[in-house]
Amino acid sequence: MTVEKCIKCGEIHPFTEEYFTKDKHKKYGLRYVCNDCHKKYVMVQHYKHRYGIILDEYKLLNTYSIIEWYKLVLNSKLRSIPKELDTKENCKIIIKYVIENVIVPEKYCELSYEVFKDNKIRYMLKYWGSNLSHCISEIFNLSDFDIRCGKIVKQKKHKIKFSMEDDFVCEKLDEILVCFSIEEILQGKFTRKELMDNNLNTLSLKFGGVQKMFIHYFDIKNIKYKEQIITIDMFKNKHNGYYSEDKIIELIKIY
Repeated sequence: MTVEKCIKCGEIHPFTEEYFTKDKHKKYGLRYVCNDCHKKYVMVQHYKHRYGIILDEYKLLNTYSIIEWYKLVLNSKLRSIPKELDTKENCKIIIKYVIENVIVPEKYCELSYEVFKDNKIRYMLKYWGSNLSHCISEIFNLSDFDIRCGKIVKQKKHKIKFSMEDDFVCEKLDEILVCFSIEEILQGKFTRKELMDNNLNTLSLKFGGVQKMFIHYFDIKNIKYKEQIITIDMFKNKHNGYYSEDKIIELIKIY
């Protein structure tokens, strides 16, 4: 079997299509450049002409650090980091860099999918099942973390939880009462969309539902509706478990 030396790297291989680049214009239908060197050349030319990115022909993708690749994405030269570098470990490095340089650690509660999207890293959440909380917990080695709503309180062993102090609850719901009347809230006009838009989903779950959350708020503020104390029965949409057997018996007795 004939062997040839690659004119690029100097490696000697069998002179076949398996090792050398095909070229129908050459005498033997093969160029004296091995397939590995040809692939490197194609990659260099691809990034140069399509994105204006110059790669070192020996370092190739290692020409830039993972953060430098990310900055090229931010500058709109690339839609995402090269697929060869799209690994969980590299994504962790980029996300950590963005959080520490864009959103300081003291403001974890300001993180959202929109922040990830604006910084072109939302697709990286695929390694955590698109769960933002799991992603942050793993990257910063937190034993418990929930970023979907509100103020955060640090505890021992890096545990973080959302405050349910009355002042905080009132602060959040005071903002809602600016846009919605009490009657609209009782009629169910405050929908799940508004709940998500105002980052109140987690807070409502901690109270066991939207209605219970608002009842707690109305009770603190001593707010009444038509001079009556607001109860769960006044809400048009009832929470899960409202029509339990005991509740039905109670309602029949009242009726």
